[in-house]
Amino acid sequence: MYLLIIISCFALLTSFLIYFKDPRTLLLGLSFLTFLVTAGISFLIITIRYIHTNGQTFWSSLLLLFIFILAVLLALSPTILIIVFIFNGLRLLKREGRSLKNFMLLALGILLFLYPIIGNTYLDTFSDQPLMLYFYYLGTLIIFYLFIMTIAYTISSFLNLFHWKKQDIDYVVVLGSGLIGDKVPPLLASRINKGIQIYKSNQNCKRIFSGGQGPDERISEGQAMALYAEKQGISTDDIIIENKARNTRENILFSKELMTNGSRFAIISNYYHLFRALLLAKELEIPCIGFGAKTRLYFTLNAYIRELVGYLYLKRKLHITLLSILVILLTIFIIILYLLKQPL
Repeated sequence: MYLLIIISCFALLTSFLIYFKDPRTLLLGLSFLTFLVTAGISFLIITIRYIHTNGQTFWSSLLLLFIFILAVLLALSPTILIIVFIFNGLRLLKREGRSLKNFMLLALGILLFLYPIIGNTYLDTFSDQPLMLYFYYLGTLIIFYLFIMTIAYTISSFLNLFHWKKQDIDYVVVLGSGLIGDKVPPLLASRINKGIQIYKSNQNCKRIFSGGQGPDERISEGQAMALYAEKQGISTDDIIIENKARNTRENILFSKELMTNGSRFAIISNYYHLFRALLLAKELEIPCIGFGAKTRLYFTLNAYIRELVGYLYLKRKLHITLLSILVILLTIFIIILYLLKQPL
């Protein structure tokens, strides 16, 4: 138990150190996840020992009730997640149209629902075939790895939304997200409005609206955002337009070129997209912070899945290497177990 407490404290300390040094890393989420797991196990062990030593008291009953409620919530969480994914997936298709990218949330919900059924059927069918069982364990390992990375990515993304101390900002960079002709859609408007909010709390900063012109857009995203901000009362003297960027990487690079050397700036994007933008900035060795703009839940969940896939692709070499190591270790472990069961 003492080892778990030490690990928990070490993981929490690591999280704080990473956060204050540069929170734009998945290690922040992994260390915080380690803290949550070990702290939870330690709390459970301490509670059991307390009840065993002191018997049934008011406090022990309260602790047992808390653990029971937590256990029920954890047990129901997969079902709740599946229901949320399917419900919001259908809602997204109804409101945003039937495109391939809009099917991702519904598809994931259906896969999560079918996975236990398919897994049990597979085990029943191939229970006496070692090679087929190996493929099952291999698939389970990959799914578990992706599950842990998803949780760590989510925690890191969430923690990057908070700033424990006020930081002076010289520039606010609002990232483009597409126009409807020459009109700013609600998604992009939420980014601009968030940028205006940050701008008003940093009166000496300037706003950079970044985004080029797409094939179906009448003007550049940067220009459209500037016009929208002017209608909200933002002075043109505090607006800089970047109108060449075609993606998030170029948004950050081209905006940085418009700043004076040593400037401190903040990226504005929607909650689901912000962390990947910050990771790109870190990869480009550009220090910055980020602020998230609100987005409707049904859209956020689907877009968040795409962002997670985008992150895995961005760091594909790292994750392929880690997965390869885990696959090798699993293979060795399975072979040893198989040999131990065989007669000499």
